[in-house]
Amino acid sequence: RFDVADRDEAEVEGVISDFTSNARFKVNGISVNASSARVEGGVTLAAGMRVEVEGAIVNGVLVATRVELEDDDDDDDDEFELTGVLAADADVVNKTFVLRGVTVRYDQARFDDGLRESQLVAGVRIEVSGTLSDDGATLIATEIELDD
Repeated sequence: RFDVADRDEAEVEGVISDFTSNARFKVNGISVNASSARVEGGVTLAAGMRVEVEGAIVNGVLVATRVELEDDDDDDDDEFELTGVLAADADVVNKTFVLRGVTVRYDQARFDDGLRESQLVAGVRIEVSGTLSDDGATLIATEIELDD
């Protein structure tokens, strides 16, 4: 299970499960409160739909500001984005770091914007894209870049 820490900005893509209403459902195991969200295209949501949800994490719940229906052909299946400031240097031996309470493994990640592994140090602000590990405990980074 993926424990989500509170954060001001969060984005999740995935399939709706545990659907109660347009205002209450889960995406990738994360509870979503979409009662105040703008649903792009005005569609009625349902279990099994692939969506992208943006908002803030509050007490482990994604309080959505926007919900958008995604194409099934979208190649960003179950992709997460995480932005923040590193509190500690990366573990270059194990190729991991912790960003906003989430363990990130970057052994197969692409570095963009001129970022290098040696720059993954406390105080640097980065954006990470990736997918969850099978056990939901680690974000497997596919791309890491400086966040301006």
